[in-house]
Amino acid sequence: MTEVVDQVVSDDQPKDASGSEVIAEPKRDTVAYETHRKLLGEKKTVQKKYDDLVALNKAGQDKALAEQGEYKDLYGQTKERVEALETELADAKDRQDNFVKLRAVLSAIDGKVDQDYYGHLGIDNVLLDPDTGEVDKMSVSKVVEAFKAKHSVLIQGNRPANLPKNAPQYANGEKKLTKEEQNMRTSELMRSL
Repeated sequence: MTEVVDQVVSDDQPKDASGSEVIAEPKRDTVAYETHRKLLGEKKTVQKKYDDLVALNKAGQDKALAEQGEYKDLYGQTKERVEALETELADAKDRQDNFVKLRAVLSAIDGKVDQDYYGHLGIDNVLLDPDTGEVDKMSVSKVVEAFKAKHSVLIQGNRPANLPKNAPQYANGEKKLTKEEQNMRTSELMRSL
């Protein structure tokens, strides 16, 4: 195998005494040993610092991930607490609204209703103004009328006495009933019910 080397002949190449061109050997780049050692030492120090920074960064990332895990737990706990408080607030608002409705219905009824029978009042049908929180008077009157129609017996006081029309009306204690008249009136009253 033969190699053909094309040489470019130029005027700037050195020539020997016979006039033929001298091919110059390529010049080797060399570095002094001390410079090499100094550079190698600096490289090792920089590499060590880099490795330390990478390790520190990894440790920081691990710590940040661990803190994120704690933050996730803390966030979860806070979110649960907020949901519990929102539920508690909604319950309190419902209780307050029901109290306002109950008070409006009870004040519209002529008489008193025992607490045991509040469930029959139908306060769910009373409407509240969402902006002001005041009760709608028309819905209150409808609820009161429905309650009076269905459960008038539950209303105490402020209702007419169920006495017969011929019952004696006393003014200033002028006349008193005898024991017989009183028993007869009571029996007539019981039969009328």
